[in-house]
Amino acid sequence: MNLFAKYEALPQSDSQSDVSECSESLNKEKKRQDLLKHLSRFCYFLTGVCSLLNLFLVTLVVARIWKFTLPEYDVHQLEHRSSYIGFDSLYRNKSFLRTTYKPIVNHARVLSTVYSTDPKKVSPIWVNQHLTKDGYVPIAERRLLVESEVSTVTQYRIMDYGMESCKLVLDIPSGNLTDKDYAALYGPLESQDIELDIWALDWGKHLDFSRLSWDSKPPRKNYVGRLVASYGRTDETEAFSCFSASYQTFEVTCAATSANCYVNAMRGGWERGPLYIIQSQTL
Repeated sequence: MNLFAKYEALPQSDSQSDVSECSESLNKEKKRQDLLKHLSRFCYFLTGVCSLLNLFLVTLVVARIWKFTLPEYDVHQLEHRSSYIGFDSLYRNKSFLRTTYKPIVNHARVLSTVYSTDPKKVSPIWVNQHLTKDGYVPIAERRLLVESEVSTVTQYRIMDYGMESCKLVLDIPSGNLTDKDYAALYGPLESQDIELDIWALDWGKHLDFSRLSWDSKPPRKNYVGRLVASYGRTDETEAFSCFSASYQTFEVTCAATSANCYVNAMRGGWERGPLYIIQSQTL
């Protein structure tokens, strides 16, 4: 037996190799867990920042809405482009024009009263309405009311190109013909012929009748003429120029010769009215 033989290390067992691998796996898992913790903390931080930013933006929007009021926007102030492009050049040479057209009737949408004794009073428009399945619809009626302290303001939008010679027509029913046609006239010495003065108002754009009063009505521009109101009678002014698509605004008052007049006339239906314009061909 050799007592001085050289010592050699025995090979490591499988169990020691497993311990090393397990330790390495634990280290990797620990690193992964640490990474997840850092990532979750970052996500919490980012969520908090976004929440604060959203809260700031909501507060800013609410503050602006609270302070900001939308301006009133009138679509009638928009520029009106003519649909008759080039018609002036086309019709400048009248040698080839042979077509004639009948006069057309132009009705006002609203006849509104203003009161000199109550200068801030605004008369409601389309008061009488009836209920349909689609809601309330105004009853088609136009009433001309003129007294010594009350006048009627009306406006027309001139239709069609080349129909630019206008006359204002007063059409009074023959008393109380029907429920839709009505007239009551009183004048000096109980005369049934009432003289009314027609004034053109200085207003070339859409008139807001929902705000019209004696104080807010446009100023008078020129005198148009005088019409006589009488039962069953139609009277008209002299012809005047009325450009296509223009607004024509008028005021009807008692004439000086009929200072204490009273005219209350109504025509029912959209096709008729106590005061309307007739447009004649000018081409």
